[in-house]
Amino acid sequence: MKTKNHPSPLGGQQRPERASGENAAPAEPLSRPASDMRSCLDVRYLSLALLDEAPWNAIRIPRALLEKIRRSISEFGVVENLVARPQPGQPDRFEVISGNHRLRLFRELGLVVAPVVVVELDDARARLLAQTLNRTRGSDDPQAYSSPVAGGATASNS
Repeated sequence: MKTKNHPSPLGGQQRPERASGENAAPAEPLSRPASDMRSCLDVRYLSLALLDEAPWNAIRIPRALLEKIRRSISEFGVVENLVARPQPGQPDRFEVISGNHRLRLFRELGLVVAPVVVVELDDARARLLAQTLNRTRGSDDPQAYSSPVAGGATASNS
């Protein structure tokens, strides 16, 4: 895939240019179900103003790694989706389940939109997904998951 030097709306200096002619792949929608999935993957480009960090986020990422992520976003743009669910009780807002640190960096870098996989999960399943994804990116703070706050949620934020 060729690239051209022009700003991407998601940061970075280049964005892909679609191939044309007989070698071009047909355009596929972002929401296409895999044969073994029960539903479509719901990917949306959402305003950062609609996204809230999960107050129960328990992942701890070392400062050096955060700086590497910041440099990557600055150089390559946004290349990984956030994962969020509709905010309980606030259907026009979204709670970030995976990507709270990236969300913070996007805001610091002046981005205004981000690609978000939107999932419909209750509190317990949202935390289970967050724990599963966190273990691939950093280390959990076990006390953060066990510290109760209003509504049965847990509180912690780095």
